[in-house]
Amino acid sequence: MNKLLTYFFLFLGISTFASPWFQKSIFPAEARHRTTSFSIGNQGYMGLGHINSGTDVVHEDFWKYDPSSNSWSQVANYPEGKIYHATCFVIDNLAYVGTGRRENGSYSAKFHAYNSQTNTWTTKSDFIGPPRRGSVGFSLNNIGYVGTGQISGGFSSAFYKYEPTSDSWAQIASIPATERTSAVGFSINNLGYVGTGETPFGPINDFWEYSPLTEQWIQKANVSNKSRQEAFGFSINSSGYIGTGLDSTGTNNLKDMWQYFPASNTWLQCQDFDGTARRYISGFTIGSRAYMGLGTNGTNFNDFWMFDPALSDLIEILSKLKIEIYPNPATHYLRFELSKIPTGALPKKLKIVIRDLQGNKKIDKLFDEYSKVFDISELPPSTYFYSFEYEQKRLRTGKFIIIK
Repeated sequence: MNKLLTYFFLFLGISTFASPWFQKSIFPAEARHRTTSFSIGNQGYMGLGHINSGTDVVHEDFWKYDPSSNSWSQVANYPEGKIYHATCFVIDNLAYVGTGRRENGSYSAKFHAYNSQTNTWTTKSDFIGPPRRGSVGFSLNNIGYVGTGQISGGFSSAFYKYEPTSDSWAQIASIPATERTSAVGFSINNLGYVGTGETPFGPINDFWEYSPLTEQWIQKANVSNKSRQEAFGFSINSSGYIGTGLDSTGTNNLKDMWQYFPASNTWLQCQDFDGTARRYISGFTIGSRAYMGLGTNGTNFNDFWMFDPALSDLIEILSKLKIEIYPNPATHYLRFELSKIPTGALPKKLKIVIRDLQGNKKIDKLFDEYSKVFDISELPPSTYFYSFEYEQKRLRTGKFIIIK
């Protein structure tokens, strides 16, 4: 059979079914937004927050998520009581949670450390900046960093660092930009990053890098072409991610997601969030995956999702990949060849699955090489479908014919 006809069969019916988003067990308490989240080891934690649909309800509960069992369990309440829009950072398996807005409307400067081994909270030194809500937090080299946020009378661009060994705070350089609240902050390779947020002039999409060695902020490439506030962000495997939130009109909730590459200072759009567009999503990372949920678009949510960046990258690779199968029609064997694959791009769990017209699996094997031959001598003549699959998601499909 000539190659032109082979490629006709190859690309006939090819489509992408996959998404790097996986819906998980819902948050088991009241739907809410402006929650606070962190991870310690292989467990995630989410709590506090409020709803303000008619009646303002503020929460003090915290919950633990176990990804191995996809289950939630309640842990010790936050010791200061009902708080929302607090911030946090993690150092040496202790989560430091502080600031936020109390039920009575006042802002807090308190900080407390959570020990997951004992399920207890310990009070730490008060934050030395003005009490606030909506600030960002991250850690670098076992030092905690907290800054920006809404204070009495306005917003802030000031930043502070926390030394856990001395339980003390000190002010550092402020972000040399417009003061803001509801921004995004995370760390990559011992550098801090802060971007987006609400300013006195509306949402913004700037992005800044902080070096603890030079104690300076450097402006980086803007986050997409959309100003946004109340977004969600995290970092995994030397990349940053920012998405969702509220746009510059103040009426449109967003679901787009963007990946940041520090080495090239560039942003690349990845697959949109699979849930409903919203603002004030909260979440954490465990290993090489991100977990997030809750938030609001006027209605409060308690759904919960996992995002797999490896799958996101793989979808992008396979969408552009040249795949050759031959012979087609086939009789006793079928060879798959993949080209133009970056070294190490194929994950260990990538599989090739062959199904008949009724959807029954006939071959289900790992695809861990760039070229692989499959014995199809036992399959009767017919049309068959193949799919590359990862974590039970079909990434790319096609069909071929067996003749005898």
